[in-house]
Amino acid sequence: VYFGTGETFGRGLDGAGSSGFPGTGLYRFNSSSSSMSLLADSSVFGNINEVAVSSGTIYVAGQKGFFISTNAGSTFSEEALSVTSGLPAMDVKLAGNGDVYYSAGVKSASTSAVYYSAGGSSTYSSITPTVIANRGRIEIAVSPVDPNYVYLSIAKMKTTTTTTNGGLSAVMGSNDKGVTWKTISLGTAQFDPLSVGTKGNGDFANTIVAHPSVKDVFYLGGDVFYGWDQLESNPFGQGNWFQIGINIPIPVAFYIHSGVHDVKFNTGNGSMYIATDGGIYKSVSSNNGFLPYNKGLNI
Repeated sequence: VYFGTGETFGRGLDGAGSSGFPGTGLYRFNSSSSSMSLLADSSVFGNINEVAVSSGTIYVAGQKGFFISTNAGSTFSEEALSVTSGLPAMDVKLAGNGDVYYSAGVKSASTSAVYYSAGGSSTYSSITPTVIANRGRIEIAVSPVDPNYVYLSIAKMKTTTTTTNGGLSAVMGSNDKGVTWKTISLGTAQFDPLSVGTKGNGDFANTIVAHPSVKDVFYLGGDVFYGWDQLESNPFGQGNWFQIGINIPIPVAFYIHSGVHDVKFNTGNGSMYIATDGGIYKSVSSNNGFLPYNKGLNI
């Protein structure tokens, strides 16, 4: 198990605010010996936003850029476009065929980008949907069923001096690995899962995850948790949103705390685990209800 430390998206300088902490590096846990080892400290990566692993290759999206190790973490090198841009890496996702996607930028600027490398290649190119002008934090989802299907959750830039940015800029979809993009939804006053009223939180709580077995279904989490599915027989990108759970703190089976940061699936039984500001929630009854899953956690 590999895990990165630090919090670039927390509400505080360098992750040291009330909602985050500074990182100390990338670690590996060896389950056979129950031992923990530090592969590289924060002087290499800064805070670590995402880690992806395929065989002996490790990809790290960090505060200091996008780094790759091809020898199980013995050494790391920064990807060439990351070196050129000098920007932090926000997210990295791998497709089942080995394709690599990563996003880079800062949440307080509007020019974040998305990059792609075909499986087996070390060359990356920009596949940024520049039709969306306001691109702050960008999160990526790749279908495990079909590597052609890629989805982006793009938040508007968020500065420390305003509370009106950070909402949803756009949700984008591609069925050709980002060669072309379709605008699935733009953020509006009527639809913005990343905001509470006029206060955008997409710089802090923003995640998009593809369905584990259906290529044209994905989930979007921010202040509220939503799903989206493609309308059959319609052109790609035309579908329906459906809200999953409610974030009003009342004792009902559909309650999910606000501030959704990640979603994982148990492909064996179809249940999902939703990581939020208020802990972890596990879906039950074919995702028709949710239970807090926080035993042993100080939440």
